[in-house]
Amino acid sequence: MSALPVEIKNLYYDNGFKLKIEKLTIEDKKITGIIGPNGSGKSTLLNIIINYIKEWSGKIYINGRDVKEIPHIERARLIGIVFQEIPSTMNLKAIDVIEMSRYNDDQDDELINKISTSTGIKDLLYKDFNRLSGGERRLVMLASVMYRDPDIVMLDEPNSFLDPNHESRLFKIIKDMKNSGKTIIIVLHDVNLAYMLCDNIIAMKNGSLFMSGTNEIVNLNNMERLYDTGFMEISDGRAKFLFPKF
Repeated sequence: MSALPVEIKNLYYDNGFKLKIEKLTIEDKKITGIIGPNGSGKSTLLNIIINYIKEWSGKIYINGRDVKEIPHIERARLIGIVFQEIPSTMNLKAIDVIEMSRYNDDQDDELINKISTSTGIKDLLYKDFNRLSGGERRLVMLASVMYRDPDIVMLDEPNSFLDPNHESRLFKIIKDMKNSGKTIIIVLHDVNLAYMLCDNIIAMKNGSLFMSGTNEIVNLNNMERLYDTGFMEISDGRAKFLFPKF
């Protein structure tokens, strides 16, 4: 039996904000969405999984290996992440950011061309990264993760600042990555998008696991309990959509 991509046991973190998860697993080669109210620990969980935040107790296994025992470079090749906050760089072009993601590995110009075309950033490659918009930076960081080609891809609100055209492109890329055998973990605020895009859902609240399961847990009753607010259900005859009441 093969190891799960991500397995969490007895996770505890406290820096004033407490995160506690007794047991959580991520299914292989699926899209797992993480939803929940602001401040529920979604981004913190991603940062702990990659061991970017280190002051935590418990066990996290990546492909069956203790994440704390995996060397940094190897871990970066196993897991790629597009952060919610995109850092500034020191006078780098977008193409430099992409090429640096492979560390000392040989560069592949043909692959960069293919990825930059699919992500819609070909015209941005030789522009200053720091001068790009927030959405453009996010696409460049996605391209850098794709270029590194990790087994597990984590995305923290990747559609923030993207227009509908680039959102559509992004979601197609995510589907294509899943179909190529990648395990995708994605933080989303849009519960309808989480339902449509994801195979499985992790719902977090107040620093703990509220519920998890297939995307079918995204329903009126569960979302009202998760977000402590009323929702209305609207149908177009083909699908049902949930919106907060106002």
